[in-house]
Amino acid sequence: MVRKLIILVLGVILVALASQSGFAQGDLQQKLEQLRYELQRTDDLIAQARLAVQSSGNALAARALEQAEQLQDGARRAFQSENYIFCLSLTRKAREQASLAISNSRQAEQLEGVLQGRLERAHDNLERVRDALPTPLNPTMSTLVDQARNYLAQAWEFYRQRQFRACAKLVEQVEQATRRLANLAQLGEQTAENFQYRLENVERLLEYARELLADCDSETGRELLKQAEQSLQTARDFHSRNQPRAALTALGHARESARKAARECQSGDHLQLRYDRLSSELDRLRERLVETAPTGGSTAAEELLNQAAEQLKLAHRYLAENHVESAQLSLQAAQIALRQAQRYLAGER
Repeated sequence: MVRKLIILVLGVILVALASQSGFAQGDLQQKLEQLRYELQRTDDLIAQARLAVQSSGNALAARALEQAEQLQDGARRAFQSENYIFCLSLTRKAREQASLAISNSRQAEQLEGVLQGRLERAHDNLERVRDALPTPLNPTMSTLVDQARNYLAQAWEFYRQRQFRACAKLVEQVEQATRRLANLAQLGEQTAENFQYRLENVERLLEYARELLADCDSETGRELLKQAEQSLQTARDFHSRNQPRAALTALGHARESARKAARECQSGDHLQLRYDRLSSELDRLRERLVETAPTGGSTAAEELLNQAAEQLKLAHRYLAENHVESAQLSLQAAQIALRQAQRYLAGER
């Protein structure tokens, strides 16, 4: 009975020793020295992690370091309690967390450099786009510029506080606002070009209406022409204040009023008067061309006068056939050619 008890106790002891995973076999002192070495390795790595976290200021790295220190404290207590297997497991986990803290610290240092570059580029891009925007800014552009500058100031503050994630989010907001401003600037350029093109067309239409009204006595036409001129000036004012929609709307009103004014003097009788006046102008400019011929003359002016004569010939035929619209177009073309010829003869280009 005693012998069986001794055998049972020896069996329990052997099982307990086997659970020490290697510490039961070989020289126990040698195994303990190896465990102390493992603990020291972890202490050294934690010391490195402390320096890295201190220089980087990264929150994730700081949390990993804190976990590493707690695990290592547990490993030390397990060693003192002779719970060697648990000690080894804890110190290895502590080492993993210390390595993570170092890795996060290095990533933070790299991110710091990347963010500094993004902040500087964001500032330069915003100012470049701002310089390309029209003056004064419309309300949408002004709001976007103010928002972008506020975001950029906050981003720099987060950067100085080493809150890199918050900084990165704000930099992205600045970049998005800058892209939108660039799109608005491009759209503004296109709108300005469109306005200029329409403005020139309305100015030509107004000139045409003035020419027609010079040959007919229409109070309604003169009133409509006055309205067209006022709307044209309003369009220019809106355009100068960078209000493109209002400018184009006013320009549309000017065009419509000018067309109505022109229609007041587009009967056959009025067009005949205009034909007679333009024919007289053609004769006068031809005499002037002959006078300037000895001093060089102008081949371009001669060609323009020939074009005007051809258009007047067509207008005469259309009037005889009572094709009022066709006669009107020919007279308008003749007028344009005569004006250009007059500029050439005056030494203008």
